[in-house]
Amino acid sequence: MANPVVLAPGPDDGKWKMWYYGNNGNWSDGTVGFLPTGTSGLAESADGVSWTKVDGPRADKSVFGPADDVEAWDGLHTGVGDVLREDDGSLLMFYFGGGGKAASAAGKAYRGLNMQIGRARSVDGGLSWTRCGSGDGTGLVLEARSEEGLFASWPRILQYDDAWLMLYHAFNGTHWRAFSAISTDSGLSWSDRRIALDCGAEGSFDETGVGTRAVIKRESDVLMVYEGVDGGGTFTGKHRLGAATSLDGGRTWARFGDGSAIVEPGVAPLGAWTDQVIGTPYIVAYGGALRLYHCAKQNPGTNMLIGLLVSESRDFTADAWRGVDV
Repeated sequence: MANPVVLAPGPDDGKWKMWYYGNNGNWSDGTVGFLPTGTSGLAESADGVSWTKVDGPRADKSVFGPADDVEAWDGLHTGVGDVLREDDGSLLMFYFGGGGKAASAAGKAYRGLNMQIGRARSVDGGLSWTRCGSGDGTGLVLEARSEEGLFASWPRILQYDDAWLMLYHAFNGTHWRAFSAISTDSGLSWSDRRIALDCGAEGSFDETGVGTRAVIKRESDVLMVYEGVDGGGTFTGKHRLGAATSLDGGRTWARFGDGSAIVEPGVAPLGAWTDQVIGTPYIVAYGGALRLYHCAKQNPGTNMLIGLLVSESRDFTADAWRGVDV
């Protein structure tokens, strides 16, 4: 399980909802999954801390998964990226996925690597979803661009009255970078794509790149908590969480403080189960506090699990967080 996407209770629903993705080791056609993506599940909670999985309508009990045709752009694997609550009570999901077409990285060809971003809607509280992208039924709303990297993935959305902002990331074979795009039609089409946050300086915790990230609007700025990869290698570097802020609605970003990590794997308040990696952050402001949901794992032989950190002060420095058992 990875990439928790969490909605606090809404006006017509008293339950917390969490969507996440996972797989049983394989993707839709039996291909061994090199990412934890595959299909997406749903869990519900009365308090946002203790969760119960909900059986979805698909054969594996998930609520969303790949297209029926494995050669479709999202036919091999998918993952939930963000979920928005609309005024009419429906839910809008932005997801990412890859199909059977192979792309090369580090001298190897990988099926499913050429990921892109789509959109789907639910009218039953997130239990079932219908693709609602460009009008052709595929769900696709943002294609990968070679000048950005091998894929476009892990979308997060900031909603403003005049436009929506998407933050996503791409990988060019050696480094990860975060990008932004603007939509004025509720996420159907996106333009003005640009780099939002580039790799950190040499020797920094994020020198190999900026990957998954959470964003939240505050009174005077926007906060991003992001997953950074150090110089230990493209696929073997250590993953930590850092922070950046934006004063222009998420178009340009400045790293917080001296650019150091704010959460270290395996370091208090985190337990040993996070020793190898911490990532896919998601922030919820609730009850005067910040909740930071994340995934982590202890070592290559353990499964990815979901955890929770809380900051009662709404500060996001390293000493502001306390761990909570989920």
